[in-house]
Amino acid sequence: MWKNWFIAISALFILLGCKPKLSPITTIEKGGNLNENFCDTHPWKDDTVFHTTVENFQFEQIEGIVISRKFKYGKKFVACIVSGIGLENGFVGVFISDSLGQKWSPCFCGKAEIASSYEILLPDLNFDGNPDILVDGSDGGVHGNSFSMAFLYNPKLKTFQRYPSLDLPNLSVDHQHKQIRARHYSSICGGSRKSLYNWQNKRLTLVGEAIVQGCFGDSATLEWTLHGNKKTTSDSIFINTNQAWSKFNNLLWKGFDREEEINNSHR
Repeated sequence: MWKNWFIAISALFILLGCKPKLSPITTIEKGGNLNENFCDTHPWKDDTVFHTTVENFQFEQIEGIVISRKFKYGKKFVACIVSGIGLENGFVGVFISDSLGQKWSPCFCGKAEIASSYEILLPDLNFDGNPDILVDGSDGGVHGNSFSMAFLYNPKLKTFQRYPSLDLPNLSVDHQHKQIRARHYSSICGGSRKSLYNWQNKRLTLVGEAIVQGCFGDSATLEWTLHGNKKTTSDSIFINTNQAWSKFNNLLWKGFDREEEINNSHR
């Protein structure tokens, strides 16, 4: 008899142990539940799901501003939200829903850099044929610099993944040459930099950089570096500022990946 009780109790424990784990559920209503501390105040996990009654995924918010973009990706819906413009505790969230668009799972929820304005774009950043997500935030400064937050689509996992290597200043995509461009303007007299990247073995690789330093009316220095063919080549020229800026604007985007044009440019 005791043996039968022992078997029954053991079987019960086994059944309880095999009970499927339920995902934590958070309900989001339109209004003040979504705020600048959204990522910190919710126990986000990889399998967290939340319900929303807002069809367009556009939330009202008392503090800060919410910018969102919702689009269909295959049989699912994707939403990207940027909140808290100008606030130190703003956030960026990327979410994927089911085919009904009512149950959402977070791909990413984290802190956003302070910006005066944001734009959510869907370029193909790694040229694999799948649109990715790019959050572009402008600093609103004199030079008009912006920062980027990139999320690449993983076709195997069918989700978006954060890719910090693409967090480049003033990022733009050259689809014709399958290259990524980045630039940063510090000041007319300071060091302004342009960089060129491509994809090698599914990794973002720096191809070359160009830096110009100098003020108008003075002489300037134009420096550049090439990366490729298992070697790095660097050179510079000391010329009039106007000429340096002209070469700076054309050198990198028009054939910077071709070493022959670089060598001819300072003869």
